[in-house]
Amino acid sequence: MLSVVTTNQAAIALYEKFGFTPYGRETRALKIDGNYADELLMVRFC
Repeated sequence: MLSVVTTNQAAIALYEKFGFTPYGRETRALKIDGNYADELLMVRFC
């Protein structure tokens, strides 16, 4: 299991290449310099 900021498309593509799939989204998960960011929740089943 992992989470990645939804705006990080390069990381999402890399994780999908290694078999991770999204299963949810946590809105406003991070607050950076007063701005909120959503996280994409991903999992890989063996």
